[in-house]
Formats: sequence, C-alpha cells, structure tokens
Amino acid sequence: SGEGASQSSKRKIRITRRGRSSSSELTLPQIRASLKKDAGANASLYYRAGFLEEQQGNFFQALHDYSDAVRMKARMADALYRAGVVWEKIGEFYDLRSREKGRVIQGEQRRRAIDSYQSAIRARPDFADAYYRLSLAYLLGDDMREANEQYQKLHRLEPDTDRSRQLLRLIYKRHQQQLGRR
Repeated sequence: SGEGASQSSKRKIRITRRGRSSSSELTLPQIRASLKKDAGANASLYYRAGFLEEQQGNFFQALHDYSDAVRMKARMADALYRAGVVWEKIGEFYDLRSREKGRVIQGEQRRRAIDSYQSAIRARPDFADAYYRLSLAYLLGDDMREANEQYQKLHRLEPDTDRSRQLLRLIYKRHQQQLGRR
C-alpha cells in the first residue's frame, strides 16, 4: 500500500534533448501550477492545457488557453486549428427536422471556426487538416463555392487520400440535394 502511494505521487516527466520536460507528459494540474509560477515559462504549455481542457469538455477554457498560445506565438497554427474545432463543438447540434441536414453548426460559432481555420492556414499554408475542416465548415453552411474551393486546395496537398475522396463525395451529395430543392 505504501509503495502504491509513492508510485502515484511521482511525476511523469520526460526530458527532451534540450533538458526541458515535455509538456505532453504533464497533467493539467501540473501545467496549471507551472503556469501559475511563471506565465511565460513555456508557451507551449498553454497549447497543451487547451488540448487537455478541450478533451474534458471545458471548451471556453480551452479557447482561452489556445488564445494564450497564439499570443505567445507557441504552436500558432495548431492552436488556431484546435480553436476552430472547439468553436465547431460549441455550436454543434443535429437538425432532426430535416433529413438532409443532420449535423449543423450555429452561425456565429461556424463563422468563428472558419476564421480560426483561415488563420491557421495563414500561419501554415500547407496545413491540410485546416483545409479539410474549413471545407466541411463551409459545406455545413451550404456555401458550396467556398467548400469546393477549399477542397481543391486540400486536393493539391493530398491528391489521393480517403478523406479527400470522402469530402468530394459529401460536396457532391450536398450539391445534388440543393439542386433537388430548386
């Protein structure tokens, strides 16, 4: 019993080549304690805290942490991308009245997700994941022109992947649904 207690109180810290501990090994309370001691100590801790908060469903705290990571220029493209994902999660609902719609993202949250994905792409122009999510966000808002444009950019980065083919099928299906309503 005493051995188990000492095992659980040990910190899991991995030492990187630079002699620093890896933020991916720290727990959220350890990250918060580290940031409380020195808010500028390791800017990537904000990104990791945001990711852990997002996984726990604390979306607004995650957005705050991602914003701090961007402000401190730590993993900017990743933090902006994850903020877009969080905005989608906040605004997501399922439209049960319409068989065509299904998953929907409320207007304001969808706009913020789009802004985040666009910013992530500006920070890293070859960010395929951001193009994918951006195309989906436009598609969910029935903006077919923009969805297709972002798909084309994704396709240039990933010409023959399952997800780019799946995205093209989704765009085509939504386009067919729109034509059927006219």
